[in-house]
Amino acid sequence: MKRIFILLCGLFLVAVTVAGCSNVAKTSDKTENTGFQMASSTVSIGAVEETKTDIQKLSYEFVMTNDKHKAIQENSVEIMQTDWLKDLIIDQQITEITIHMDDLVIKGYIIFDTKGLTKEEIVSNEPFLEGVKFSTVDGAEHVINHHD
Repeated sequence: MKRIFILLCGLFLVAVTVAGCSNVAKTSDKTENTGFQMASSTVSIGAVEETKTDIQKLSYEFVMTNDKHKAIQENSVEIMQTDWLKDLIIDQQITEITIHMDDLVIKGYIIFDTKGLTKEEIVSNEPFLEGVKFSTVDGAEHVINHHD
């Protein structure tokens, strides 16, 4: 009886894992069909001042491909933060948006308050950014996930 129970639990875990993986693949396919994909991303974090470690600066750079050469509305570009980070933001700015026919580059930073948090608590809330949201001139809204 114990073996049957263990076998059923194992089969259940395999079924859940397979179902989860197939769902992720569908999400990625949906993103690819828009013509936009995250080509590369860089996110770094560090203290704003060497002596004041309770204020951190998260710097980012996202490069996305634009395979269908869709025109992007520059003023519509937004960086999507996680809920954890949103509650701590002191300042944020997109410092550079470069739009070409075949790619989009976004650079910027977010300054946030980490007073009372340990390094381990901060790191345990990664990823800090979910992705990029923007509109094309035809009015379509696009969300490109940072971790797809």
